[in-house]
Amino acid sequence: MNLRQYTASALAIAGAVLLASGCGGNSCPTETPSVQQIGNCTAKPGDAVNVPVRLCPTCNQTGAACQVDTSQLASSGIVQLDPTVEACDSVSSCSSPAPQCQTNPLTCTFTVPANTQPGTTIRVAVFDPVTSREIDGTVTVSTGVSPSCENI
Repeated sequence: MNLRQYTASALAIAGAVLLASGCGGNSCPTETPSVQQIGNCTAKPGDAVNVPVRLCPTCNQTGAACQVDTSQLASSGIVQLDPTVEACDSVSSCSSPAPQCQTNPLTCTFTVPANTQPGTTIRVAVFDPVTSREIDGTVTVSTGVSPSCENI
């Protein structure tokens, strides 16, 4: 076997090992982290709202992102938030598997529909897998205000 063949074989084996580990690409499998709190906000119709969500990930969870589902907004007044984190290692790799709440909240952004009536309260919900319950916040729609959320 010459050097070129040896190098190609070594790279193929390394790629197979990475692929088998579940982290062969630039990302790892995602999980839903524990959620401590959602901030309450105020916004005008048509405003983008940056809702703060305090996460409590375990030591193996990193890289938080937020998906926002507004499909229930018109019918039931609910915006569902789905924070996810990457988990390249098992939680069993943690010295303590208990979630630790982060100081800085994750921001989940959505736009209040322009036709929303002032005085409307939008329920913002996220599922907490540790307690198996939803954590709620609100966005109160009002005219003459700048979008703002409480510090959590």
